[in-house]
Amino acid sequence: MTKHPALKATGWLAALGCLLPLGAAAQTATATLVCKVCWIYEISADGKSATGQMNDNYETFLWKRGSAAQRLGRSTVDVLGVSGGWPAISADGQTIASSILSDDGTLMTSGIWSNGVWSQIGPLPDDVGSGDSQDSAVWAMSGDGKTVAGLYWRYGQTGGLAHPYTWKAGTQMIDLGTSGGSGRINGASHDGSVMAGWQEDVGTGSWAATVWVNGQRTQLGAPGGFGMAQAVSPDGAYVVGQDSNPKNGRAEAAMWHWNGSSWDRTSLGVLKGTVSGDAYANGVSADGKVVVGFGKKEWGPGGAIGWVWTQKRGRMVPAKAFFAEFGYNDPEFDIGWVMAVSPDARSFAVVETMIKQPFMQRSKVIRLSSAAQ
Repeated sequence: MTKHPALKATGWLAALGCLLPLGAAAQTATATLVCKVCWIYEISADGKSATGQMNDNYETFLWKRGSAAQRLGRSTVDVLGVSGGWPAISADGQTIASSILSDDGTLMTSGIWSNGVWSQIGPLPDDVGSGDSQDSAVWAMSGDGKTVAGLYWRYGQTGGLAHPYTWKAGTQMIDLGTSGGSGRINGASHDGSVMAGWQEDVGTGSWAATVWVNGQRTQLGAPGGFGMAQAVSPDGAYVVGQDSNPKNGRAEAAMWHWNGSSWDRTSLGVLKGTVSGDAYANGVSADGKVVVGFGKKEWGPGGAIGWVWTQKRGRMVPAKAFFAEFGYNDPEFDIGWVMAVSPDARSFAVVETMIKQPFMQRSKVIRLSSAAQ
């Protein structure tokens, strides 16, 4: 693989450049409540729209700034008692992809929401084999809203129970393939040419971070380790997720950058003071200078800790401390998860947990006055 077709100047990327700060003015932060009873997963490019799942029945929602989170229907839990996948939203906030109840009400399947209506997508690959009341699940969508991806089930087949798929309107779902085991797509570039997720090691059963560029598969993760890729920058140049540190075997947050001929790996590490825990990257800015995620310092009791990594600092900063620098600090809540960051590194999707009982959780979008540094 010597050429990365996704790395090209586009009007969208050029426009993004206009949003990046020119000076070093003091930053401030504002936090907007999305919902007290939902879990946020992704935000639009401008941070004014978001999607995720409601806590009671895992129903997909759409939130727009100035309005309450809107339930979009087609909950699989209400009818089938099963759930799965990761809702995704387009860069313009107009399109959502998610796992939904099938048109006939018998399966969890993949769907796309646009103009106020859900549409079941397909047809699925010929080797699909439904089981456990599901045939596929959405885990990602391209920023332009034209490509949906995730996994589909292959019950009764050999070569992996689940395979990663990609789909565009008017076409059949395409099996992106694995090295022999299962796999899944978790993130996509703006035009959908770069997909990232994981594939299974058929010998050990462990997962490894993997990228598919125009369908060509490259394993990024360390052989024999454990990890997955979760998010892709809009132009496809940066991939982030989790990977095993070859020195100590610990699962750490990681970033891969396309250098023109191969993928360079950067370990983002773990939170300071980590003993037996790990760290996981959920999102990356357009220029790869800001990465967000969560981690735990020790396995066992104790909540997750959201973090923000910036190239300028060269280290993870706990999210609560990071945003406190810009004036946002609620003493009653910790930030356990930073789920996403906008391409311009100004908007962040976070999930907070109350420090004391009843340990209530809530989702917010935090907006900085200029790009994070």
